[in-house]
Amino acid sequence: VRRRLVELARASTGDLAAQRTVSASLADVARTAPDELLVSLRGAAAADRDAALGLLAQGVAQQQDAEHPLWPAVRKVMASTDAAVAAFGRELDATLSQRMAAEKAPRVVQAAGSTVAPAATQPAVAPAPTDRPGG
Repeated sequence: VRRRLVELARASTGDLAAQRTVSASLADVARTAPDELLVSLRGAAAADRDAALGLLAQGVAQQQDAEHPLWPAVRKVMASTDAAVAAFGRELDATLSQRMAAEKAPRVVQAAGSTVAPAATQPAVAPAPTDRPGG
């Protein structure tokens, strides 16, 4: 079942309602069976895993739980004595951390109604005009 859920992540691309459902489901599985989810992610095709990690990050970020059971499971994988498993754990930790940070970043709403991540920070205050004598 977990492997199918990981596969559904990529299949849901372009369907926002399906992505929301898969995202919430992945986050729920990460809460109730984090070790099994990580095994499924490790065995998944790269494209399926990448899509699932994006939706998983969204779902976990929405749950706003600093004590989410996913993180101890990721740390356990990182501490594996199997070098390949440990490397997967480190990659997973970095990827999830980056994607969750992006999920939590403030969004800017454009005139067309779409949201985008903020661009490079520009000074909010224009430089003060120079004072000119006499005028």
